[in-house]
Amino acid sequence: MNKTFITHDLSIAAYLLMKGKTIIRADKSGHGNRYVFEFDDSNDDCQKCSLDFLSSECSTYDGYMRTLRGMLRNS
Repeated sequence: MNKTFITHDLSIAAYLLMKGKTIIRADKSGHGNRYVFEFDDSNDDCQKCSLDFLSSECSTYDGYMRTLRGMLRNS
């Protein structure tokens, strides 16, 4: 059985795709309609990649996007 990695975070899922990871499943779970993204983790490196996201420029970009969305929502 292949090892998989699951995240509920859209930004981390996008980062994993950008890093060439293969997505197996993307849907909404029954609990509060949370997103579920499941990746093939046969190389056992998805967890490390998801942690790398936190110190990447992609994370900074994502933070600014969230800030701008919040500003527009509250205007």
